[in-house]
Amino acid sequence: MLLPASPASAAQVPAGQRQLRVVNNSSRFFDLCVYQTPVESGGGGVLPLAWLTKPAWPTTTVTFDWRETYDFVWGDAGDVVPGSTFEAGQIWPADLNDPVLQQVRLEYDRGAFTFERRTVTGQPTPGSLYIQEAASVPPARGDTVGIGMSGAGMLIVPTQPNFNLVFTPRPAYYVAAGTFVTGQILDLSEITSAAPVVFPPDVTSMVATIGLDERWTVVPASV
Repeated sequence: MLLPASPASAAQVPAGQRQLRVVNNSSRFFDLCVYQTPVESGGGGVLPLAWLTKPAWPTTTVTFDWRETYDFVWGDAGDVVPGSTFEAGQIWPADLNDPVLQQVRLEYDRGAFTFERRTVTGQPTPGSLYIQEAASVPPARGDTVGIGMSGAGMLIVPTQPNFNLVFTPRPAYYVAAGTFVTGQILDLSEITSAAPVVFPPDVTSMVATIGLDERWTVVPASV
């Protein structure tokens, strides 16, 4: 007989940090995944990644911690289809409200990609991130570029030459149970066990519990 886990009271979460504790009270082993839903990029075809993942047996609890700090990322995603895994080749810090850190240029030189700090737009709009893909960027062949959060890839698109991308992210967190690896391209239509994680004002720690019926309960953590 499995006895349901009862997570301990919430620990103090440092300023600027988010925390999600996930309790597996189902009867099955799962990979637990936190992901964010796609946003417009100006290029279409934005692909969500399994942003944070951890394995969990029944009656166990895992904890995800992150900061809402953004990144620019590029990397290889193989066939760039759901199930393929994104491997970052470069991660640069981004800032939604700093004109210098809001924009980068993706170059391809001497057989390799790299970011460069360039002015993509003279008047960047606060809240948006800009990526300029140079003429040297080869057509899509498994290479991708996009944005991340807290040092991990989150949303990507296939690369293409001479193209400007504009991401306007609005954090929309989801937790899911299934079979996942970090960086996996997700097909959201195939995820059947997921729940939104909405942080109320002034709340920085949440608890998500999946029960024996494999339904989710998501509530603020008790202090």
